Amino acid sequence: MGTIATHYAEVLADVYSWMLGGFDAALKRNRAFFAAHRIRPSGSGKAIDLGAGCGFQSIPLAELGFTVTAIDLDRKLLDELDRHAGDLAIVVVQDDLTNFAAHAAGPFALAVCMVDTLLHLESREHVLNLFANVAGRLERGGRFVLTFRDLSNELLDLD
Repeated sequence: MGTIATHYAEVLADVYSWMLGGFDAALKRNRAFFAAHRIRPSGSGKAIDLGAGCGFQSIPLAELGFTVTAIDLDRKLLDELDRHAGDLAIVVVQDDLTNFAAHAAGPFALAVCMVDTLLHLESREHVLNLFANVAGRLERGGRFVLTFRDLSNELLDLD
């Protein structure tokens, strides 16, 4: 079995935007998500996007006024983020998301880890360590936003 990094480099990175309904549609969904959850800059205005991919969360957060550090393993996805980010306040870092503290000075007003990123971590222990590290670097009143697909039910047919 290959690694997550290899799977993205050889399979997913080239079709990732398409898989999620297209780049613009993904941005629109995340803009709506952040608006619905009243996510806006506070405190330092710093945000960290863990598993940023091609920027579906980083770009809307920077548009809201956050200064974003976007961390992901895949260079192709980060290059796509760079192409779409323009002059937005986004610093792109290629590394494992668990090394985020080495690349961005906290504390952070917001940390996000969205879509299926958590499922890429090796174990429950890695997930718990990530949670503890993020919690320790959030400023008072800071938020940590997590999303993931519900995999508790078997998908059938075209689902």
